[in-house]
Amino acid sequence: MREDEYPLLTRVMLGPHEDVARIQIVDRHSTSEVSNEVAQFINLSLAECSAILERYHDEERRQIANIQAK
Repeated sequence: MREDEYPLLTRVMLGPHEDVARIQIVDRHSTSEVSNEVAQFINLSLAECSAILERYHDEERRQIANIQAK
């Protein structure tokens, strides 16, 4: 997260499903290690991050369409 972001607001904006969106918050000044769950995402390239976000947005659009169809 950037310095100007708020964890709670960011989490709310990601939506209610923890299996789709989850954030991990650590204090960079007092934490020397990160969990394996977080570490797997640290070294992703910009292209990989963009692809993940695109899949997330596609799923979001599908869910919106399903709700509107109902």
